Amino acid sequence: MPATEPAVELSPFVVSSDQDTGYSAQSTLSGTRTRTPLKDVPSAIGVFTSDFISDLGAFNERELLAYSASAVPEMGDQAANVSGPMGSVR
Repeated sequence: MPATEPAVELSPFVVSSDQDTGYSAQSTLSGTRTRTPLKDVPSAIGVFTSDFISDLGAFNERELLAYSASAVPEMGDQAANVSGPMGSVR
């Protein structure tokens, strides 16, 4: 059956990624007292940007840490270095 209404023509738009770094964080306040470029932090850290957390739809630490390569959730009587309301992380 042929369309009886004319096609809708949308206005053109431009998508630019000049300033976009994706989920890549460039600096941190967590490991230091001042904003420091991540390349200058002398320890291995994992960074979750607010864009990444928003896109995941994560509502708590357990949902977020499922995407961490270095976090291992612990259950039961196992000893842990950090404990919180969502479980323990070594």
